[in-house]
Amino acid sequence: SGHMGNERVTVQGLSVAKVDVENNIIMVRGAVPGATGSLVIVKKRK
Repeated sequence: SGHMGNERVTVQGLSVAKVDVENNIIMVRGAVPGATGSLVIVKKRK
C-alpha cells in the first residue's frame, strides 16, 4: 500500500474575499486544494 497526499501544491491568482478577525478566518475566492482541516499557507504576492 502506498502513501497518498503528501505533496505541496502552489495556487496563484486567488484573492482574499473577507477576513473575520474575531474567529481567525480568511475567506478565499477560488478553489483551495487539500483535505478539510489541512494546513494552508497564505503569502503576499511578490
